Amino acid sequence: MATIDALSGTDTGSDCLDSLYDDLVELNAEVAAITAGSGVLISSNDSTVGYLNGKLTVTANVLTLTEGTDGGDETLNITISDTFLKSRFLL
Repeated sequence: MATIDALSGTDTGSDCLDSLYDDLVELNAEVAAITAGSGVLISSNDSTVGYLNGKLTVTANVLTLTEGTDGGDETLNITISDTFLKSRFLL
């Protein structure tokens, strides 16, 4: 998500306009990405729009994330490891 740069008392009017312009360009790019369906935010204060498969993280080999139907109507498959399931649920 776009963040607004802090301005100091020594900034000139030109500095303020440049900063505002930069903030608006960043905001416009993020809004365009979200409305085009090309991004997701994790929360209201997430600073970066990204794809879901890049936003979800996996640790300790418990889950596997795999893209299905690459390039088509894609899916994101989440697989839980058998080792993890057996250790937790005595299968």
